[in-house]
Amino acid sequence: MTASEKLYDIFSPALDSENRISLADAEQRVSEAGLNIEEEFGFDNLQDTIEELDNHFVLEEVDGTTYIKCLNVQPQVSPEEELPPTVEDEKPAEKEEVEEQPATTPASTQALTSKQKKYIINKIKLTIYNISKNIRPNAEGLAAIPLLGIKLREHGVSDFGGKKLTEFMNEFPDKFEIITRDGTLYAHVVEKKAEKEAEGGAVAQSSSPQPQMATAATKSFTETKKHISMYKLLDFALFPNYASVLEQLAEMAEADGWFVLTDPDDPQPYYMVDLKLRHNFALAVEQYKKGEDSGITIGLDQASFITGFHTAEGKQITAHFVTNRLRDGINCQSWLFDSFTVEE
Repeated sequence: MTASEKLYDIFSPALDSENRISLADAEQRVSEAGLNIEEEFGFDNLQDTIEELDNHFVLEEVDGTTYIKCLNVQPQVSPEEELPPTVEDEKPAEKEEVEEQPATTPASTQALTSKQKKYIINKIKLTIYNISKNIRPNAEGLAAIPLLGIKLREHGVSDFGGKKLTEFMNEFPDKFEIITRDGTLYAHVVEKKAEKEAEGGAVAQSSSPQPQMATAATKSFTETKKHISMYKLLDFALFPNYASVLEQLAEMAEADGWFVLTDPDDPQPYYMVDLKLRHNFALAVEQYKKGEDSGITIGLDQASFITGFHTAEGKQITAHFVTNRLRDGINCQSWLFDSFTVEE
C-alpha cells in the first residue's frame, strides 16, 4: 500500500462532500491510527507529508481553517447502480502473456542481475533529476527519499532486490549520496555528468578544462544553496536545540489541543507541541502576507511571533528572535531563536 493509500484510508470516513478533512482532524486520526509520520514517510509532520504528496492531496485555507483535500477520489457506486454480470463477464479470464519486468519484479528478491541493477540505477538517477529540477526545484539536486520512493513506484520500480530503497542506494556510494536535513532524508546523484545524461546525452568535455580551483569554488557556492519556504518555522529561524525549545514551551503553556507523549521510549515526546507551533506559524505568515494582524513582528535586528500558546492564566506566549549573524549553507536562516516571554 502506497503512502497516499494509507492516508486516504485514514481520512476517508471523515471526508465532507468536497472530499476534504481539516488538518487538525486528520492529525488526530493519524495519531489514533498509531501511524508514526516520521518513521512511515520520513517527514517531521503530516503537513509536510501532504505537501510532498501533491499528486494526491492539496492544502486549502477556508475561513482560517486548514483543510486537506483528497484528489482523484473515485465515486462510490451504490448497489442499485451496479449492473448484473454479462455472459462475457462470467467467462473464465483468458491467461494473458505478461512481458517480464526484470528490474521491478525479479524472479528472486534476494539478488538482482547486473542488467537489473543498471536499469534501476538509471531510473533512480532520472527520477532524482526530475524531482530536483521540476517537482521540487533546488540548486543542490536533492530529492526527498519519501517522494523519490513514491515517484519510482508510479513508474513501476518498487522492488530493489528485497532491500529498502536507501539500502539499495547505499550499495553504490560512487553513484548516490544520502544526507539528512531537518530530519528528512535526501538523495543526491554523485556523478557529475548525471544531469547532462538525464537531459538526453553526455556533452563532450572541453579540450581546455577550467582550472581546478575555479571548479571547486563553483561547487562550494552551489552546494550552499537551499530552497527556503516562508511558511516553515525552521526556515525562518535557527533553533540550536529545537527539542529543548519545545520542552520549555510545553512547561510554560497550558495544554490546548496538544499534549506531551507519555511513552518513555518515544524519541519525540513533544511531537504534538511541534505540530501546533509550526502550524500556528504557517497560518500567521499567511495572515501577515494579507496585511492582517498576524502576531509576527519584523524589525531591523529583532523579530517576534505570538505562538498561539497560552499559560494556565490565559496569557499569551511570544517567541523572540535576533539576527542570525553566523550563517553557512545549512544554518542559513535570517533569525536566531532567543527566548520566550509571557505577556504582562
